[in-house]
Amino acid sequence: VAAAAIDVFDQEPSYDKKPGEQQYKNPLLDLPNCIVTPHLGASTHEANANVGYAVTDLVAKALQGELVCAVNMPSVSGSLADLKPYLSLCEKLGAIYYQAESARIRKVEIVYSGELAGKDTSFLTLSVLKGFLSITTSERISYVNVKQHLTMMGVEVVESKTTNLEKYTNLVTVRFLSEEKTLSVSGTVFGQDTEVLVDFFGYRMDFELSPFVLAMQNNDIPGIIGRVGTLLGQQNINIATMHWSRKKDKMRAQSFLSIDSPVDETTLAALRSVDGVLRVSVLNFSHID
Repeated sequence: VAAAAIDVFDQEPSYDKKPGEQQYKNPLLDLPNCIVTPHLGASTHEANANVGYAVTDLVAKALQGELVCAVNMPSVSGSLADLKPYLSLCEKLGAIYYQAESARIRKVEIVYSGELAGKDTSFLTLSVLKGFLSITTSERISYVNVKQHLTMMGVEVVESKTTNLEKYTNLVTVRFLSEEKTLSVSGTVFGQDTEVLVDFFGYRMDFELSPFVLAMQNNDIPGIIGRVGTLLGQQNINIATMHWSRKKDKMRAQSFLSIDSPVDETTLAALRSVDGVLRVSVLNFSHID
């Protein structure tokens, strides 16, 4: 090898030093016949113009419901019009686990059923993973960096598809696998934009998702609904919708309450102290468009 040109630095050098004074950690970069380049970005007038043209073209296409290619991301072909309603649903499905459970996940399985099986679902998978990871970190998680973060965490991601589906036109199922157990959630979209949760950790339902949801597991006994409703009313928290689900031959029920405002820790503690209430989680989807 007579010479090499390498792009780019993992860590930017000090630009106030002269050539030969950098003292790179990697001896390869100190060789006189090795040229290395920093993150130039759009630092020239020509590059600025080209980036501007590319961005405005992509924005125009996105506003028309298309996303033919993306900057710093794998490309996706065709129109997103059919998938657009599912982007938000998928992110919410991914965001459920760590708001209700705490066991470390080693694997995430995503199953697309029905007509979705014939679509390019790469962006839907990224949406699931973005929702899943955003709950666990204060770092900004995007479609671009989410898979890199999951790789560093040692989380395996598996995607599968099937056209076999009876009750719904489309269904997205996300399975969360920890060392102890496997939990899954499923959802679909009714009409243009009604996002519906149809399975939560084995409990069947048809619950329309909202920005703030109380997920409560309780003993299946009379009086629970009244006590919980009264407590929330005393805290001036309005219940928009409610759904109660139970498994066959089980003494426990899973309750879902769509509420108009978030619940503070004091109210949560009061709910958990209600006789018959076993677990209460707040599912906050207000940050997901």
